[in-house]
Amino acid sequence: MADIVRGMFLNSSTHLSLLEELKCHAENTSATLSAKDFEGLGRNISKSWQLNQKLDSGTNTPEIQKLIDRIAPWSIGHKLLGAGGGGFMFIMAGDEKAANQIRHELTTNPVNNRARFVDFSISNSGLQVTKS
Repeated sequence: MADIVRGMFLNSSTHLSLLEELKCHAENTSATLSAKDFEGLGRNISKSWQLNQKLDSGTNTPEIQKLIDRIAPWSIGHKLLGAGGGGFMFIMAGDEKAANQIRHELTTNPVNNRARFVDFSISNSGLQVTKS
């Protein structure tokens, strides 16, 4: 993360170009969500993962790639979430059967003893900010 921020402040053309591409990609992904284009969303998630790796080559470790290889037959999109990965991977399956296959693969042979699935949903009411 420090290298990315440093590149931004030093006006590295490589970093700034990738950040501009990420901005355009975010706008495209928003339009894909608005259009309820499920397959397009999977493609956008995969593109986001590729752009993240261009921005930081250390993003995809051998351990992460091994996990990706395991789920590849059923995944239509995946990426790490949060700054520096955040410890979560978003995986988008092509359909319910594929989702069950991914869940079965990763629960019967977890990558470590802390690995687990976290369910989530997309808000129908928009962004809500709370304070705890």
